Amino acid sequence: MNYNFLSRIRVISALLFILTFLLITKLFFVQIIHHESYKDRADRQYATPATNIFERGSIFFKNKDGSLIAAAVTTSGFKVAINPKELVEPDSAYLAINGAVPIDQAQFTDKAAKKTDPYEEIAYHLTKEQADKITNYSIHGVYIYKENWRFYPGGDMAPHAIGFVGYKGDQYGGRTGLEKYYDATLSRNQQELYINFFAEIFSDVNKTLFDKSEKEGDIVTSIEPNVQAYLQKKMSEVSDEWHPDAVGGIIINPEDGTIYAMANLPSYDLNNFSKVKNVSILGDPIVENVYE
Repeated sequence: MNYNFLSRIRVISALLFILTFLLITKLFFVQIIHHESYKDRADRQYATPATNIFERGSIFFKNKDGSLIAAAVTTSGFKVAINPKELVEPDSAYLAINGAVPIDQAQFTDKAAKKTDPYEEIAYHLTKEQADKITNYSIHGVYIYKENWRFYPGGDMAPHAIGFVGYKGDQYGGRTGLEKYYDATLSRNQQELYINFFAEIFSDVNKTLFDKSEKEGDIVTSIEPNVQAYLQKKMSEVSDEWHPDAVGGIIINPEDGTIYAMANLPSYDLNNFSKVKNVSILGDPIVENVYE
């Protein structure tokens, strides 16, 4: 009987030790590893569509000296939303918001009139200064939320090669160029903060031991920004002189196939791709089209 009793004590002690270890591990992940993620979650404590709250790996150009230049990054800011049911003075609210960030009055009026809708987004990509200015007005029914979005520092530099992220149905991800080709690598798991505690621990174990899927990371291209700018300038000169329907060019290292620049005309600004009227110019004809 004493032997059985001691055996049970050892089993219970072992279970308590394992449970304590798991709890300490969880605290470590919460306070150290996932600190920034939980901080972001606290910043957006109100209900807001999750599609605008995302993380994504970066894409870089590579200088001749080996240093990296950002080509595609995730940047943070704020957006403005209203609850039409709570909005007492729509005209005053419009004037206050418009004083911080220009908005269309007709669209604002239409959204403010939807009294059965508790959430209407009004303005996006606000700086902290703009968001603070609106917040200081303390307008009932007007709310500020934190948001992340994709930003392309180069604007119209190598847009066909870099590509962009956008919607396809309800899915938000890479749609052209490297953004599309390496979407699985650049994408981030947005559900990690919302799964069960034990499920998280054991899923981490499972991923560590058995998961063979593509890993998350950033993309470093061989495109050299100075060479890319030179190619685009020369192509613009050719286009201005000869007025062709399209121009394409690649600067390549013939010894190993490294591509230092790739460009097409007509071109566009990655930060304003939604304004492009002819969607056929969004793809990369050098890579995607077939020529005789």
